[in-house]
Amino acid sequence: MSTNEGQLSNGQPGKRLSNISEERSTPGSTPPETKRMATGVSGPSVANGRVPSSPTPKTYAGAYEPSLTVNIRNIEADVVYGAVGETHMCLKVLKLVLSILIGLIVLGCLTVSRLSIIGITKTFRNQSLRWSEDEFTDLCENDGNFTGEKEVKEMESTVLMMEYILMFPYGVSFFRSVWNGAFQASMPWPHAKAAVLGVVLSFLEVFGLCLFTLRVMPSVHPSISLVLSNGIFFVPIILQVVKHSIKLSKVRIRKHLGLFFYILASIILALACGTLVVCWCVFRRWEIADNKWEIPVSLLSLSVAWAPLLQEYQTGEGTETDNTENTARSKKKSRAQDVAVEDPDGIFFGRQKSEVVVQTVDHLGSNVKENARWKMGIINNFFKLIFVLLVPEALRVLRLVDICSPWVWTKLDLYTEWANMYSMSHLYTTSQPAITNFIVNVCCSFSGYVLAWMACTIRMQFFGFALPLCIGTIVAFTITYVQPLCEFVTFIPAETCTENLDQLMWDVPVAAGLLLIQFLSTTWFVMRSPTIVMEREASLFWLPGYSGVFPEQWLLLSRKNRNTKSEDFVVQKRTRQNAHVYICTTMYHEAEHEMEQLLTSLRGIAESQVGERTFESHIFFDGGCKQGQPSQWALQLLSLMDHTLKDGNSKESIINQCTKYKTPYGLQLHWDLHYDNGDTESGMSFNIHLKDNTLVKNKKRWSQVMYMSYVLDYAVYFSPIGVESKAIPDTDMKATSVLGQDSFNGPHRARLHMKRDANGGGGWTAGEFNDDQYLQIDLGEEMVFTGVITQGKAGTNEWVTKYRLLYSDDGELWQYYKDDSGQPAEFAGNRDADTPVRQLLDKPITTRFVSFNPVQWANRISMRVEVLGYSATDKDRDNFMLATDADVKFSPQSAKALLDIMTRDPNVGAVCARTQPLGSGPMVWYQMFEYAVGHWFQKVEKGWRLEYTAVSEDSTYCPEEFDEFFNQRRRWIPSTVANQLELLRKWANGQMINDYVSRLFILYQGFLLFSTMSGPSTVILIIADKDRDNFMLATDADVKFSPQSAKALLDIMTRDPNVGAVCARTHPLGSGPMVWYQMFDYAVGHWFQKM
Repeated sequence: MSTNEGQLSNGQPGKRLSNISEERSTPGSTPPETKRMATGVSGPSVANGRVPSSPTPKTYAGAYEPSLTVNIRNIEADVVYGAVGETHMCLKVLKLVLSILIGLIVLGCLTVSRLSIIGITKTFRNQSLRWSEDEFTDLCENDGNFTGEKEVKEMESTVLMMEYILMFPYGVSFFRSVWNGAFQASMPWPHAKAAVLGVVLSFLEVFGLCLFTLRVMPSVHPSISLVLSNGIFFVPIILQVVKHSIKLSKVRIRKHLGLFFYILASIILALACGTLVVCWCVFRRWEIADNKWEIPVSLLSLSVAWAPLLQEYQTGEGTETDNTENTARSKKKSRAQDVAVEDPDGIFFGRQKSEVVVQTVDHLGSNVKENARWKMGIINNFFKLIFVLLVPEALRVLRLVDICSPWVWTKLDLYTEWANMYSMSHLYTTSQPAITNFIVNVCCSFSGYVLAWMACTIRMQFFGFALPLCIGTIVAFTITYVQPLCEFVTFIPAETCTENLDQLMWDVPVAAGLLLIQFLSTTWFVMRSPTIVMEREASLFWLPGYSGVFPEQWLLLSRKNRNTKSEDFVVQKRTRQNAHVYICTTMYHEAEHEMEQLLTSLRGIAESQVGERTFESHIFFDGGCKQGQPSQWALQLLSLMDHTLKDGNSKESIINQCTKYKTPYGLQLHWDLHYDNGDTESGMSFNIHLKDNTLVKNKKRWSQVMYMSYVLDYAVYFSPIGVESKAIPDTDMKATSVLGQDSFNGPHRARLHMKRDANGGGGWTAGEFNDDQYLQIDLGEEMVFTGVITQGKAGTNEWVTKYRLLYSDDGELWQYYKDDSGQPAEFAGNRDADTPVRQLLDKPITTRFVSFNPVQWANRISMRVEVLGYSATDKDRDNFMLATDADVKFSPQSAKALLDIMTRDPNVGAVCARTQPLGSGPMVWYQMFEYAVGHWFQKVEKGWRLEYTAVSEDSTYCPEEFDEFFNQRRRWIPSTVANQLELLRKWANGQMINDYVSRLFILYQGFLLFSTMSGPSTVILIIADKDRDNFMLATDADVKFSPQSAKALLDIMTRDPNVGAVCARTHPLGSGPMVWYQMFDYAVGHWFQKM
């Protein structure tokens, strides 16, 4: 069963509204007529060949036919439109220069870090050469005073520095992990298997680093350690081969030839990597005779410990347990949907169902995918710190390291020796270079890590991250071989530099080969892994940490990329390409210049909307019409549209392009804005909702409820899945046959609103004309399929008039979508080539593959389609709401910056831009603050995180007079105080589920509440103190008193400041019993206020 476009209500789908007559059309039947207001045209209502973004409201009993007459202002445009939203060339050049600068700094930091660790190991080697190996062992065992000699202390101090070079990154990462994860209840601890694996890998990492730095590097030439460092990529390549082979075994090879060839190439790279290392070791065996097993063991340990697949397992993102839970949760949601569909009340997408409520509340637990990254970092780095203290001692016991004293790090006299021997006066001397190397390594490795991370977050990844990491080893290798460059680096020993160019015969080919393997296996994928502005660290790197010995290798293997975490980048690309933003604005009695400012901002959004991300605008106008006639304020808004929104290439008034609908709340005016900017076309759906106060309550809050209900309860369920936006790639669209060349009429051309161009035709055309033709679409993931939109082929007389729908979970076994009788449902198609027709499913289907089966057509089987629905795991993942004031001014870049922040972190519930008040005078100066303060509580209470960004800014008019300012704040303060009280109450009762609400934040809110409550009383006290010399004598209108009596009262008031009032003795005048009864002082009733 389906619901045709003409039968959609503007309320929640499936929910019957009392004043809307609900009609259902059977599949294949002719859709009933829908009235176009003030036009008299029957049939589905569309404008300019595009489907209105809002559903077409139906007529209801007692409908009226309003007319719309607007006096258009003839004003010459004072704003030059075109190319709105484009980045200026100067900014592009500046960004390029800045990215190159950051890349050079990163390259310098990492190169110097590598050279400094080589320098300190060579210093250790020089110090140990003072004795032969046998002599050193004999002296350590038999001479008790040997460890106290100055030379021994210097050597052991150098060893201690090397240990601290290993410990410093672990210490920094440990404290960062504690700070970010220890107190976050929503971040889970890793499961037992992941924790045990993390401890084992931590030991392998520390063992490999200690063995390589304390044993291998001091005894070999620097080029050996530099050349072999890229051998760390061996195990990660092998594990990726295993992972993708398992994936390939579950599907047919012919459907994933690319994956098959990738596995084959990876095997070749792994074999080449191992072969190069072995061959090089054989040819240089005379130099590594003392490290025959230490080199492969240390590199293999690091290769296993840093493998991205094992890092992923530790974070809990790829575990079998999590996948099982997600699958069960997904099935539970599917069952909830089935039950809701069969409910006799027809409330399908409502939030009344308990299953649907679970889905909404569980959003933070399942869809946000909080992993155990930070808490795994606590465990890993804690054990790494312990292992760094233990492993060198084990190597000493095994006589693999020339260390005489046991437990070197416990000798307090070595720390004193540091202060005495390596004072600032000797810091840069060549006789004691170890301390210089230590400081340089600690500072440069940390700075390089921070700058590399920053380059990723600000989208300078190529020049600032991937390229420096790729060539860093080669630069360090080159410095050790080029004598002038090597001598310029004064903090490394002179013997580090080499003049023996004969060794280049083996070093250069092996280094180039390993670099090529590193590039093809990791760096290439890192370069092709896009990021968004201010990306979270958890979305960039697997585990927290860095290395001071092999900084490039660690950062490359720890960086998430298309190869190691392809699903994240697929979702990011889909969200980026398929994002739908609803710009919602409430309007009432704004001034003309305020309305014009908003329309100009919307014009900028419409002109910049090309390709990715779809924006549509909705203005809800309180009191906008009455009995179908627009109010003067609505007419004022309409009169500005030609001036602000009209395309400069169009001669027709924009008012004449309006599609008008009767709605339960008044009127809806719809436009499809189009702008021809030369090479590209842009546009946006623009809607004005005129509320009739006799039909629906006015006030801004009701307008906000209306647009939130429209988006949350309706629009998100019928969002385009990504055919038109190309979020679904061409390779995921297939057909049984194609007329002529596949590149011209192939299934990849079957995208909604596709036009004929140099690349192909305006739609898919089947090569055979029978009812066995199918257009198949792979949605890319499990989606809830709720409807379709179809068109014919652009520029032709070819379209499909009737079709069937099929769905499949695997692309092999297909099922027809059936009607109530159990037969395959047939859906009404198109009547011409360009008019879109939307069909909604009565019962949504959770599936991955959708297929169109045309059964009737005009001339040829030709189609353009869009699939409607939402993600099975996160229904509103691709939908966003941009709430604005009616006079706000903002740029397309600001709107997109907000969207970037929203898409980078599913935990973010709202982002506030920097708001600048417009106006003049002291009141405006006072209001230099960010608005949006009153909206934080609802998001905080539900567990979301709020963010503020100065990258995005807007401006709005603010009160310039005190009276208007006072009235505004009088409305704001009570709601803010109520939110603060509710926050404190729920936090005290343990009902606050937001981990981002810290005790410090609660203390801050309590202080604000106290200040707000005590502020008025403080002002009163100040004012009261100013009245110290002022008194008030209150009298009745018929009172009689003497000057002496008044002075007597004043004397009493002035002698005691604690006296608030003095009452005189009052005598009643008159005669009779009632007067006698009133022989008392009158002022008795006034005492309470003063008390």
